[in-house]
Amino acid sequence: MVIPKKTKQTITENGWIKTGDVGKLSTDGYLTLVGRIKDMIIRRGINIHPSEVESSVIMHPAVKNAQVIPIPDYRVGEAVCVCVTLNEVCNVTEEQLKLFFDGKMSDAIQPYFLIFDSFPSGPSGKVDRMKLQKMAIGRIKLPDTPYAD
Repeated sequence: MVIPKKTKQTITENGWIKTGDVGKLSTDGYLTLVGRIKDMIIRRGINIHPSEVESSVIMHPAVKNAQVIPIPDYRVGEAVCVCVTLNEVCNVTEEQLKLFFDGKMSDAIQPYFLIFDSFPSGPSGKVDRMKLQKMAIGRIKLPDTPYAD
């Protein structure tokens, strides 16, 4: 029997299916899904799951929703960018949010870029992360030389 190429990429030799999900297994045997492999941000060799950063950002009372996306950075691989929408009655500055992040997440995963805006969505109503990334890259002035952390 000939197995198509895509099937070989999806099913392992032991019969396991590669879903593209990323999970963490606790010491007591519980599996928690934390994101998708294709959404992972790799910064200086560290794998950053957007959901880890998003869960810290949405703890701020002014933040209604947050999406974390990678921004290409030729020096460190990818920089972390968080796009936020605010609750209607709340207002917060970029500096206030960055101060809020201190102690809530490690320095390695803290966002370098912060954008306040609504999120583009696809036909299903889910956030279109590719469009969001293109929008963010278009708004961010990426330097010609490496920028400092």
